[in-house]
Formats: sequence, structure tokens, C-alpha cells
Amino acid sequence: LYKIIALQKGLFLVENNVEFYQRDLFQIRDLLDKADIVIHCGGITSVPTTLEQSNEQIDKQIFRVCTEGTREIINNIRKDCKIIFLSSHTVYDGLTKPTLNIEENFEPEPLVAYSKSKRQSEIDLFENDGNFIILRLGSVTGLGRNIRISIVSNLFAKFASQNQKISLFGGGLNFKPFVSIFDV
Repeated sequence: LYKIIALQKGLFLVENNVEFYQRDLFQIRDLLDKADIVIHCGGITSVPTTLEQSNEQIDKQIFRVCTEGTREIINNIRKDCKIIFLSSHTVYDGLTKPTLNIEENFEPEPLVAYSKSKRQSEIDLFENDGNFIILRLGSVTGLGRNIRISIVSNLFAKFASQNQKISLFGGGLNFKPFVSIFDV
């Protein structure tokens, strides 16, 4: 029998009797010391995707939530607790040429604050010698309460449903990875 505790409220959680807390990531120590497994999805999702969009204030906020938040979890769990960390394919956003079929040992090259913070969290997990799994997800697509309409597949679905014109660039070749919310 498992007791599931969540820090983000959602319909699935309410319908399935999940214990829910609405707290800041830095106010959960009392929950962390009881956990057998922590699925760490915390982060800021509305982030600059280029250096030109970035600024010092948002970069500091990203680092605080993503990197320092991960460190808060690492430092406050029991030694036998497993962390499942949702990283991102964006740890490769600094690559200068398209690279396909990236293997696990391919060295990340993060460029913007979000990808740098995800990569730093991965490094922190490795250096901690704990029990962890890192998942580098592609862009998550599909229906949800906070649908990211700018993700290509969601945008295409929106345009198609509104009978709008869909433009393809780059000859229709896509190198960006996507993952369905249902698979996540």
C-alpha cells in the first residue's frame, strides 16, 4: 500500500485521493524526510529559449527554483530515498549543428539558464552518489490544464481545429523531440 503526497494540485490527484499540499519547494522538508521516492518535476516552464530573451532577474529565478530546489531535495531526503528527476532535452541547446541519435554518454552543452540549471541538477545528483533516475524528456505535448500552445504539435492541432493555414519550414524535417503527456 502506497501513500502518495503531491505538491501540485490536479484533477487526477483529487479523483484518486492523493494527499495534496500547496507549498513552496523550499518549505517541504517535513515531507521529504518521510519519502521513499521523490518524483522531482519542479521547475519554471515559461523561460527564455535564447540568450537574447534572457535577463539577469529571470536567470536568477530559474537557478533558484531549478538548481537550488534540487539541492534542497537532495539535502533533505533520507539516504535510502530514490529521486526521479525530470530533466530536459534542452541540455543540448548549445550544440552548434544538428545532432541525431544522441546516446546517454554524449556530453551536454547547455546554453540558456534553464538548460544550464537542469544540467547542474544532473551533476548534483551524480556527485551526491544517491539513488536516482534522470529522465531527459522532449517537449511535452497534449491536452492539459496549462497547455503550452506554442509547442509545434499543439499549435498544429489548434490551427487545424480552427481551419487555419499550417506552414512548414525547413522542408518539414523535425529534429525536436516530443513526448505525449500520456507517456510522461
